[in-house]
Amino acid sequence: MKKNMLTVFAIVLVLAILGGLLATPVHAESLYIRKIVSVVYDDSTSMVGDNKWAYANYAMQCFCGMLNSEDRLFITYMSEAEVNPTGYVPMESDLSANGIQRSVDDIRDRYVGGSTPFDAVRIAYDKLCSVQDDNPNTQYWLVVITDGLFNEFGSISNAEKEGTRWLDKQFADFLDDEMPNRTNPKITFLAIGDGVISPTKDEAKGIFTYSASDSKDIINAMASMADRISGRTRLEKKDLRQVDDRTIEVSSDYPLLNIAVFVQESEAEVDRAVFNGETTLPISRQVDLYFPNYNDLRGGAFLLGDSEKSIGKGTVTITFDRSVSADDIVVLFEPALEMRMVASVNGKELEDLYDLDETVEGDKLSVSCRIYEMGTDNEIDPSLLPPGTKYEITVSEEGKEVSRATGKEMKLDGAELHNKDTQLTAGLYIEGSAPIKYTIRFKPNPYVPKVEYSLEGDYGSDLHSVSVYAIGGNKDMTIDFTAYADGKQIKDRDTVRQLGPVITTSMPGCSGTTEIESDGRIVFTPTSLGNVPAGGDRFEVDVTCTLADGTSATLPFTVLLADYQVVPVGPSGTAEKTDLYNNTASASFYVTRDGIRMDAGQLGNDWSAALNTKAKDLDLDVSVQPDGTLVCTPKSLKEFRTGFGNWFTNWWKYIFELPARNLKVEMTYGESAASVDIPIGNRGILWVLLNIVLPLVLEVAAFVFLVTWIILILIKPRYARGALLYATNIRYDRTRGIHILRQFSKTNLDKYNAFRYLWRFKKTAEVVSPSGIPIRADYSGRIICESPMPWYRGPINPVDYMLTIHTPMDLEEYFQRHRRLEIKEFATTTTIDGGAARALTPAMPAHPRYLVVPDDGNGVQIVEGRRVIISGKLFIYVNG
Repeated sequence: MKKNMLTVFAIVLVLAILGGLLATPVHAESLYIRKIVSVVYDDSTSMVGDNKWAYANYAMQCFCGMLNSEDRLFITYMSEAEVNPTGYVPMESDLSANGIQRSVDDIRDRYVGGSTPFDAVRIAYDKLCSVQDDNPNTQYWLVVITDGLFNEFGSISNAEKEGTRWLDKQFADFLDDEMPNRTNPKITFLAIGDGVISPTKDEAKGIFTYSASDSKDIINAMASMADRISGRTRLEKKDLRQVDDRTIEVSSDYPLLNIAVFVQESEAEVDRAVFNGETTLPISRQVDLYFPNYNDLRGGAFLLGDSEKSIGKGTVTITFDRSVSADDIVVLFEPALEMRMVASVNGKELEDLYDLDETVEGDKLSVSCRIYEMGTDNEIDPSLLPPGTKYEITVSEEGKEVSRATGKEMKLDGAELHNKDTQLTAGLYIEGSAPIKYTIRFKPNPYVPKVEYSLEGDYGSDLHSVSVYAIGGNKDMTIDFTAYADGKQIKDRDTVRQLGPVITTSMPGCSGTTEIESDGRIVFTPTSLGNVPAGGDRFEVDVTCTLADGTSATLPFTVLLADYQVVPVGPSGTAEKTDLYNNTASASFYVTRDGIRMDAGQLGNDWSAALNTKAKDLDLDVSVQPDGTLVCTPKSLKEFRTGFGNWFTNWWKYIFELPARNLKVEMTYGESAASVDIPIGNRGILWVLLNIVLPLVLEVAAFVFLVTWIILILIKPRYARGALLYATNIRYDRTRGIHILRQFSKTNLDKYNAFRYLWRFKKTAEVVSPSGIPIRADYSGRIICESPMPWYRGPINPVDYMLTIHTPMDLEEYFQRHRRLEIKEFATTTTIDGGAARALTPAMPAHPRYLVVPDDGNGVQIVEGRRVIISGKLFIYVNG
């Protein structure tokens, strides 16, 4: 019986730890606050065997009895979810002080029945997601406790292998969701019995799996689950001191929020609890726990302290209403600690940690944490925490840790952020209790180079002022603003509109129209004024354009309060068209105000003068005379010259650039304007012929000659580069009947390719006559023989048959040794009359062609009935 008592006692101990879900008051910076738990409770008929139902039911009673009223507990019974899968609503347990006993009794009165549908898990999860809580520290837990296979596995082929994969996919979808406070849920899965299919454990993603083969194994499994979920410190037996048979003492070195006490196998109740011998602690919760017909499954759960005011560090004396043994008591501490985090980005402290969503990749993140007594500003010295306590701050990107800081100082400096899913976690790990952790997830925005915007103001025309009498119909006097991005003008209308330009004026009531032109200019046209100030004859109004980022520019315009009139005087003479550089002819004006002529001192700078567009390249020199006369003299910025070298461009300037008609000078003052025409004088026809037409003709002729000369040089025929001409005299020896070759010579034809005569344009190269042979170059490397006489082309047949001739060089070498060569015969076979037949292309050296041109006169005679060359010239034209 004692063994069974200890077994059940261990279960209660574990569930008490799991009951550590008692929540601290919700503080904005607290890292240790409540849990929201949705439990899927397997109440199928298979839970009856091996006392599993009794132990599981009693465990659920303890679990419910230990929760704090600020926590939320939802129980989904599988049997009811199976009967009504679409309309079933999980039961929420009443965790208030007045309702907690009734909630525990409801669990005890449950009965078993039904099967194991996975729809129950989905229902429980949907309920978990629906619980609203905007505190980022709140943890959401889905707990699944089952001893069987889900019904859905029946439709899966080879469920033993595929079931785990199927569960992994279901739970992965759950883990990817965000809860209402933007955190991800955590899942605990307890499989009771053999052959139960569980999902794959993945603690990094937040899924924890446990197994128990029978009711006794539930003890260890639930203990591990409790250690994972609980936020309490479990005291060892050696830390409990029994003062007498009804009293025990426990001590703590750090502040406590509350103390949970479990009494097992006894009906003893906590009668009183005193802190440091002075302060009586309230007994805020008391729950009776039991399962019918199981004497070892009875006891009570008590909560000391009200969780609104910390107990502090020291000794608590607990007195019971009857005798107890310390071996039957389990005490759990909930630390009254909170960690306060301060985050800085680029050295600037954030007011709210949610501002991390506004960070940009490349920012530097620094974090520091301090430990405080919950609900106070009393900082806790880390040295007071139990030995082995660990402290850390980590930054992870897409599940991979990139920065870590450890140690009691709890400070992390200069972690560089990137455009990735980022998780910032601070943790305080007290040995024997679940971690006090805080996690916030965010994703820095992509880095976008900052654009520097600027504005420049200018007047839309030469008008800088407007009359008070004419402002209502004003269309001509405008203030234009041009926007620039990084110094480059923005010319797109939509882009400028997105910058949010707003026009304001320094004069209340002054308004007008604002348009964004197609080229991006912001144009303001004043059309009305407010209250006109008294006194004076003018005043200025500042117009300011401001972009959404605060960039602005200001430009004033003048409002004239008097009636001004511009009076033209007339031109002073005629301007010479070709001598505007020295022009003295001018147009004059004066201005009246209310009919009275104004002198120079009264005019100010409100006037503007302009030439007509045909003379836009001319400069307008305006001088103000003491009597107020405005003298406008147009002048050319460049002198028109007719010397050599300018003739070719003079005709263009004279016809198209110099003004041909009168020069119109317009003077504007306020809303009044007047114009004067200065006549243009033209030169006589003789001057135009001699200075414009004739130079143009001469320069065109010179240009044509030059171009022709260059073209002829480029297309001039030339001998092939490196071409050689071999030549010798031929005499016929009538006595012997053979031809004798003497005086062999060689000529390099490259020197005849040069252009030697400036004015001589021929389509052929210069005729050369080395050794008296008249030839000339032609296109494509050919030569033309100029001789009109018959000529011979054929092989040379030496009398000396030991001589072999393959190239002209063979002949040259033989002549250098013997000075003559005897040839069997040269006989004419063709009479050449056409010039084209005399065109020959140079032969390759290995295939020489020998040509003989007979002398004039008796060069060819009839010898023994055939035509024989008596005397002549033999030549060979070959490539070099």
